[in-house]
Amino acid sequence: MERDLKALPGVELIFANVNAGNANFYVGLKPLEERSLSQQNIMRRARAALAKYKAARTRINGGTDISGASTGGGYSGNRLQALIQGPDLEQLQLYTTELLAKVKDIPGVADVDSNFDFTKPELRVNVDRARSADLGVPIDSLATNLRTLIGGEEVSKFKDGDDQYSVVLRLDEQFRNNPTLMGNLLVPSTTQRALRVSDVAQLSMGSAPASIDRYNRQRQITVNASLDGAVLGTVLDATRQKVDEMHLKPGYEVVFGGNARTLNEASNDFVIAIFLAVTFIYMVLASQFNSFIYPFSIMSSLPLSVPAGLLALMAFGMTLNVYSAIGMLMLFGIVKKNSILQVDYTNTLRAQGMERHEAIVAANHVRLRPILMTTLSIIAGMLPIAFGRGAGAGSRASMAVTILGGQLLCLLLTLLVTPVVYSYFDDLREIDWFALVRRWTSIGVYGRRDSAAQAD
Repeated sequence: MERDLKALPGVELIFANVNAGNANFYVGLKPLEERSLSQQNIMRRARAALAKYKAARTRINGGTDISGASTGGGYSGNRLQALIQGPDLEQLQLYTTELLAKVKDIPGVADVDSNFDFTKPELRVNVDRARSADLGVPIDSLATNLRTLIGGEEVSKFKDGDDQYSVVLRLDEQFRNNPTLMGNLLVPSTTQRALRVSDVAQLSMGSAPASIDRYNRQRQITVNASLDGAVLGTVLDATRQKVDEMHLKPGYEVVFGGNARTLNEASNDFVIAIFLAVTFIYMVLASQFNSFIYPFSIMSSLPLSVPAGLLALMAFGMTLNVYSAIGMLMLFGIVKKNSILQVDYTNTLRAQGMERHEAIVAANHVRLRPILMTTLSIIAGMLPIAFGRGAGAGSRASMAVTILGGQLLCLLLTLLVTPVVYSYFDDLREIDWFALVRRWTSIGVYGRRDSAAQAD
């Protein structure tokens, strides 16, 4: 395998770590300026090169993913983690096999595997409880003797100078690895002096999982998969549909961990961040303009920035991720400055005695220059980030593209929408709401009195 990985283009060094049953190869790539292939393309070629090893379970993980805490199995670098939970381990194994086959059919998914390995040998002792009770062999006594003879038990200490060693008593290897010979072992009985193990139990060799993982105090098996050009949100939706098709029994469920859980938490936090951002923007604008109405005309540009940023991401073939979400929040703070310039100067002209319509037109003409200057300066600053190359350029580019496209599209929209919204909200501000409420209240009172008079 190491020879195959070294032959890949763009590989600079390889560090191998081999232990019992596992071999980890850490591949270092050349700088992005010195290679023609991206990391994702090199990973695809590595999968194709290692596909010839049919007996090996291989997976390729990238080192640049943002992942949450590992939930068992040591696959924290993978992007998709589906945790199948339930009480029965054999039923979990059946569900794992079925889900593995379904996840492999999802486009853009690679290295589908699980952390369940049912290959560790074990000695199984099936006790005939009724017979052991009749022959006077307690279950705990049988278990204690077998644990001592097979697993071993410390009986004393041996001291050699300054060194001290534990003396462990157990059967020789040739006896403890043969179920037939172990059936001839003697165990104490309360009714007889001793009995053979085969008189009260059946011994056989079998296989078992190397470890039983638990999550939220339930047994679980993790299905892992890497993404090859697919979006995590799309793969999650497809996996949920596959899980619904399995019709899990009561007591069994599939939860998502790793990056899927991180994505869910980030989505919830992003919604809270948007709510807090809009709230604080309104509070600051209300205190600045000493009005509860004018901030709404200024904030009318905020809903326009969301589709503008999303259209920019779609035009560049990017997705909504953590970095583009940060760019969206930054876009909120940048876009509203155009409306502030328009509304502030409109109020200044109206305070000087100018009529509202004339003040709106004059303010747009006067403030067009500073709006264009600030917009062009922001665009000029974001262009190198959006089209830059080098380490980490891809993550920064999505944030810059969100701000770049949103600023360009919102420039045209806010120049038209803000004056119109300002006119409508200004009409609402001039309404005497207290008089209107008193009028409605009086009409309601008189109407009830007239109804009562007609009834009399």
